Order: sequence, then C-alpha cells, then structure tokens
Amino acid sequence: MLKKLISFIKNIKVRFMPKFKSNPMICLRELKQYRNNLPKFSGKSNYRIHFLRFFKLDFLRNLTFKISWSSLATQATITMALICIMPLSIIGWYFTNQTMESLTQAAIDKNNKVVDRIASDIGANIQSKKNFLMITSSTSSIRGMQKDGLENYLTQVKPYYGGNEALFVAGTDGNQILRTDNKALVNIVDRDYFQKALQGTVNFSDPVHSKVTNEMTIIASVPIVGADNKVQGILGANLSMQNVNNLVEQILSQNPGYSITILNKNRVPIFYQSDSSAVTESKQLDEEYYKEAVEKESGNTMGIFRNQEYFISYRPIANTDWIAVSTYPKKEALQSAFTMVENSTKIIFLMIIILLMSGLFVIRKSLAPLQELAEGADMVAQGDLTHTMGHYRHDELGHVAMAFNSMTLSLRNIVQSVKQSSTLVLESTNTVAATTEQSRVGSVQVSQSVADIAEKIGHQGKDTKTTEELLQKLVNISVNVSESIQQTAASANECSTVSAQGQQVINETVVKMQNIKSLVADTAKTVEVLRESTKEIGTITGVITEIAKQTNLLALNAAIEAARAGEAGRGFAVVADEVRKLAEQSAKATKNISAIINRIQLESSGAFTAMQQSFTNVEQGVEIAKTSGDAFEKIVAGIEHVQKQANTIIIETENQVDLCREAMQAVANISNLAAHNTSGAQEIAAVCEQQAASAQDITSSTEKLQEMSYKLENLVMQFKV
Repeated sequence: MLKKLISFIKNIKVRFMPKFKSNPMICLRELKQYRNNLPKFSGKSNYRIHFLRFFKLDFLRNLTFKISWSSLATQATITMALICIMPLSIIGWYFTNQTMESLTQAAIDKNNKVVDRIASDIGANIQSKKNFLMITSSTSSIRGMQKDGLENYLTQVKPYYGGNEALFVAGTDGNQILRTDNKALVNIVDRDYFQKALQGTVNFSDPVHSKVTNEMTIIASVPIVGADNKVQGILGANLSMQNVNNLVEQILSQNPGYSITILNKNRVPIFYQSDSSAVTESKQLDEEYYKEAVEKESGNTMGIFRNQEYFISYRPIANTDWIAVSTYPKKEALQSAFTMVENSTKIIFLMIIILLMSGLFVIRKSLAPLQELAEGADMVAQGDLTHTMGHYRHDELGHVAMAFNSMTLSLRNIVQSVKQSSTLVLESTNTVAATTEQSRVGSVQVSQSVADIAEKIGHQGKDTKTTEELLQKLVNISVNVSESIQQTAASANECSTVSAQGQQVINETVVKMQNIKSLVADTAKTVEVLRESTKEIGTITGVITEIAKQTNLLALNAAIEAARAGEAGRGFAVVADEVRKLAEQSAKATKNISAIINRIQLESSGAFTAMQQSFTNVEQGVEIAKTSGDAFEKIVAGIEHVQKQANTIIIETENQVDLCREAMQAVANISNLAAHNTSGAQEIAAVCEQQAASAQDITSSTEKLQEMSYKLENLVMQFKV
C-alpha cells in the first residue's frame, strides 16, 4: 500500500509539477479542462473509478467502497486530517511566499547590477571616444584643415583611438578630405550627424549603413572650429558595432541567462540580442516594457515576451539618448522556490498519509464499543425490548450502556400499560359511535326542512327586491325626463331671446343697407362728374400742347432771324432760345398732365363700374335681410309654442315621479320583511347544519379513534416484553 501511495505522489510530480513551475495558472486551467471533458456517468461510483484510474490509484477502489461517510470514525478522521493539513499548508505557504519574495528581490537586484554595468561600460567607452575627439579637434593641426597636416597628425593619434576604427575629416560642403583607412572619400552632407556637428554639437549617431563599407556602424562627430571661431568642418570617427557587441557579450558571458537590448528614444534597437535583424532594418520595438523604458529611462518592471514572464530593468547610457534594457526569466529566478514547493508538497503528502493511517487506527479502536450499542439499538427498534447490554466499562460508553438498559426496561413497562389501555378505549368508542350516528341522522332531517323554508323566503325576497329595483329605475327615468324637459324649456327660452335679438339685428341691417345704397348712388354720381371733368381737362391740355408747339416754331424762327441780324440780333437770339426751352418744357408738362388725366379717366371708369355693381349687391342684400326677418318671426312663434308644451310635460312628469316614489316605499317595506324572515330561516338552517356537522365530526372522530385503537393494539403486539 505504501509503495503504491509513493508511486501516486511521483505520478503527480511527473504530470503537473513541470507545468506548475512554468505557469501555475495554465496548470490549473488544464486540470479544469480535463475535469470538464470527463465522460458523464449515471452513478457516482463510476465517476470515482474513472478518477482513480486517471491518477493510477486503482488499488484504492475496494478501500473507497468500504468507507461510510456518515460514520463517526470517518468524520473524526476527516476532521483530524483537516486539523493537520491546515497548519501544514499555512506554514508551507508562508515559507514558500517568503522564499519567492526573497528570490524575486535578489533577481531584481542582480538584474539591476547587470544593466548598470552595461550602461556604465558603454557610457564610459562613449565618453572616452568623445574626449579623444574633442581634444583632437582642438589641436592646431586639425583646425588648420590642411590635408598634409591632418594626415600626419591623425596617423600619430589613431592608435590611441582604436586600431580598426577609422577617423575622417570633412569640410562644410560634406566632402571628406581625409580618411585614416585610406578608403574612398564620400560626401556625407545628407547625414544627420554631419548637420548636428556643423551646428556645434558633439553627437553619436544611431547605427547607419556606411557609404564606404556598407556595414552597420555608429559615427561620432565633433565640429572643427577655425581661428575665427567658425565651424570649418567636422572630425568624425567610426564606432564599430562589433566592438559594442563584444562589450555586451563579454558582460553576458559573466551573467548567463540575461538578455540585453540597447535602443534609442524612438525604440529602434542599437543592440538586440533576441533579433539582430531588427538592428539592421531599424525596426521599432512595440513591447510595452520598451515604451515604459523610453518614457521613464530608469526603473524596474515585469513583462511577458514569447509567453514567458521576465524581470526587466532599464537604465540610460550617459552622453547618448540610448537606453539599456536587461531581462531575466522569472522561471529561472524562482527555480529554487519551485523545487522547495515540490519537496514541501512531498513531505506534506507523506505526513498527511501517516497521520490519516494512525488516526484511523486509533479512532476505530476507541469507537469500537459504539458498534455494540448500535446493534442493541437496532434490536430494540425491531421490537425486542428484552435485549440488554453488558456495562463492564467504567468510562462514558459504560454509562451509555447502563442508560440503554434502563431505557429498554422503561419501554417494556410503557408498552404493557398501553396494551391494556387500548383494549378499554376500543370498547368505549364502539358505544359512542352508535349514539352519535342516531343524533346525526335527526339533525340532517331538521336541517333539510329549514333549508327549504329559507329557500322559498329567499325567492320571495329576491322578487320583491327586483320590483323595488324596477321602480327605482322608473323613478330615475322620470326624473331624467323631467330634467331633460326643463333643459328643453330653458333652451327654448334662450332660443326665443336669441331669435328676438336676431330679428332686431336684421331690421337694423336692412336700415344700414338702405343707407349704404344711398351712399353708393351718391358716390357713383360724384365719380361720373369727375370723369366728365377729366375730359374737359384733357381738352384744355390739348390746346396748351398746340400753343407750345407754335411757341417752339416761333422761337425757332426768331433764332433764325437773330442769326441773320448778326451781332445786333445776338441778344434777341438768347431770348428766343429761352422761349424755345420754355415751350419745350410746357409741352413735356402738358404731355405728363395728359397721361395723368388718361389714368384718372380709366380709374374713374373702373370706379363707376364698381359702384354700379356695389349698388346692385346692396339691393340684393336688402332683399335677403327682409327675407331673414320674416323667417325669424316664424321661428319665434314656433319657439313660444314649444315653451308651452314643455311646461305642460314638466308638471305631468313631476306627478308621475311622486307616485313612483310612494310605490317604491311600499315595496321596500315588503322587501325588508322578506329579508328579515330569510335571515331568521337561514340562521335556523345554519344551526341545524352545524349540529349535523358536529355529529358527523363526532362520528368521524369515533371511527378514527376505533382505527387508532386497532393500530395501537397491533403495534403493541409487535413488541416482545
């Protein structure tokens, strides 16, 4: 058994510990998925068998079936197991958590040291290159910008910079003047580092493809300032990417497992251990922790790369806008913690198994006397009250055995007493049942007779009530008719008043229409006189027009004569010209007057025609008003006749309402008497029914008592006393 349990623990280790180390959440998700994919069985035992087979615990099948979950031994064992498991689990969790926190902090500190060294070494290298270039560019040989002087000086100082890294000098036009590697000279005016150097800035470029070697390189550039303090060119130097890589790899060789990335502010890598092609292609890195590193420049975080969690530290590199990022797998950092969890799990499982086995043995030994007590209780439950238990123990179980014997003795005495009493009860119930049946039959007959009487009185009351309701409806109808007639009479009075007012208005309308007719006739005469006057004015304007024409001709002739007279007739010519102008103005004014007169004549003709039509319409209106007046006289006469008829109907309706009310009062008195009689009969019938029901209840209770007596006697016979 123990060997199989140890095999089970190893099986758990092989199946789940590797997954738990890499990602505990994935391990739990797979266990849950397996549980959901288990086939559905009709019985719990089949499901348990399948579960045991999955964990290779088939040897526990028989043991499982023998366990009774309602047993005190099982419950005590489970309780003891929980008491043992909980502190062990809490202690294990606490130490595991503390260990993981310590290892996590240690991993972060180590990661910080690695990235600090990367940033420090590269920054120091950059600083040394920068210092060399600044000192070199300030010498007179370089500031003179003479090729021979440049070549001699750079050849001497090149070993101090680096044996395999070229130096070069370029003019302000971008053309290189000299290179220490004796390779082809190129123009670098389009390079960003060249433009920054011309502006007086010492800078290091991002990795670029060299125009000379076509390899990735970093260019350092400083301005060369002449005697006049103006930039005459730049001094540049290649910083080989291989040298940067060698520097980083040297540090990584001393710290295996770490991954280094160096990137600029645009998240373009200068050194990318995971993918060197990203450096060549200047590919922007989109991971969130790179964005955080560029934004904050210095700090620590956690990140996921290729489905694996990493500790991440980042630091800025001095003299550049570069950021160094170091990553270390969390799985490797916490490997010792996972190992401790594995060992702790093994120890806890082993301790739990040992405690369960020991506890089960002790509990079964301690609770063995309870089995005898349970068997004795079963015999008493089956009716054997003669069974007794030995009480040789002096503990609590011995006291229970003594109490059990006392209980069975008391039960024997009680059963014997009940047996005697049940016989007496059975005889008494038979006598009571016969008497109660006779009383019930008499009560039923009386109840039926009274119910018939109550039913007939009830019908009479319903008929009387119906008559009363009909009379009430008749009274209501009569009242409604009276009110309607009164409203009709009131409406007739209002119509009479309104009709009289309407007739008066029509008479006034006729008078007004006559006045309008006279005014229209007078206006028509005035318009006719106006039209005749305009004709006379037209004749006069015609005469004035002719006079103006003649005056114009005379003025023209006078002007001609004045022209013939020469200087003597010049004054007369001026007068003649003025006369001609006045004649023309008179002609124009006369023409305008004629046009106005024509319009007045046309409008006068239209007004005269409209007056004639208005006169005709007014005459028609007078006739219509007279006809309306006659109609209103007839309406007034009809309304007066309706008023007389309505007053007569009101008087007759009021008399009818009074008679209906008297009849309704008489019927109401009859209905009250019938209701009183019906209520009395119903009360009598109810009392009889209650008496019959009581008799029936007594009979039923007696029958139940008889039945219970028989059952009690049968139950008592089952006991062995």
